[in-house]
Amino acid sequence: MLNFWARQFLVWGAAALTISISFSLYQRFRQKYLRDWFLFVIVFNLGLYIVDLLRTVFPGLGGDAGPVVARLERVFHALLVRPLIVIGLLLFLRFIMGLLDIAVRRCWQWLVAFFMLGHVAGLAVLAERFFSGGSHEAYAVLIVVSDGLVICALYGALAFMQVQAVRHETEPRRQALRNLGIIFFLCQTILVFLPTEKPQLLVGFFLVLPPLLYLWRIQALLLKERRKFAASDADRRLFLEQFGLTEREQQIVMLICAGRDNRTVSDELFVSIQTVKHHVTAIFRKLKVRNRIQLVNLLSQVGRETEDR
Repeated sequence: MLNFWARQFLVWGAAALTISISFSLYQRFRQKYLRDWFLFVIVFNLGLYIVDLLRTVFPGLGGDAGPVVARLERVFHALLVRPLIVIGLLLFLRFIMGLLDIAVRRCWQWLVAFFMLGHVAGLAVLAERFFSGGSHEAYAVLIVVSDGLVICALYGALAFMQVQAVRHETEPRRQALRNLGIIFFLCQTILVFLPTEKPQLLVGFFLVLPPLLYLWRIQALLLKERRKFAASDADRRLFLEQFGLTEREQQIVMLICAGRDNRTVSDELFVSIQTVKHHVTAIFRKLKVRNRIQLVNLLSQVGRETEDR
């Protein structure tokens, strides 16, 4: 009994450390994506603790523990662990999108959330049927599919982060985001492909701590670059207003200067590509430029004048 409580104290101490650092990071910088990261760390640690507790209470899956205990363990896994995995995944995706400063349409957020929660509900139903004495094959297949979806979503988010950093970010922010993505990739790979019998919370502590500490290290840099861009962005908008550009045309100019093509602009602003082309033609006419290169050069001069002041 003493060993059990000593183990609980150790693993919860490790979890409390990562949670407290994440909360301090959010309190200091007050960014929305840091709040998502803080909630993700809580859900992540809670999920790992439940997995570790299930291993302690239900040792084995159908071996010495017996088939009834194995069924009960699967029901707890479906009703407790899987929902936390889905919630943690959604929070991590929100964190990545917020870190990259990309707005996601609310309807897509709800669609992804309903899909994942429906997936968890299906797992719970199959687990209940399995507990009642039904076949476990459908449940086992859905577990494999569920794991595959989660792993693909995690690696897809990191790949998207790397692509966005290369295409749309500037130094030193680009390098900082790329390094953070690499740290996430290494820690995630260790968690997914190197299973261990050690207490899950201790494993989670050593996998969450490296990206957390690096995120703290680069946070001031990320905010500095964002504020610098916001200041130059405001000056550019004042400059564009002098030429009579509308609010929509100013948005398109900013996206063009960020390297977006017409298709990407239409997707981000939720307008047709033909509408974007009409706006681009009007922008070129008002600013007396002939192409995107001249437009970017014109706006970059405004940015340099701002820095000189």
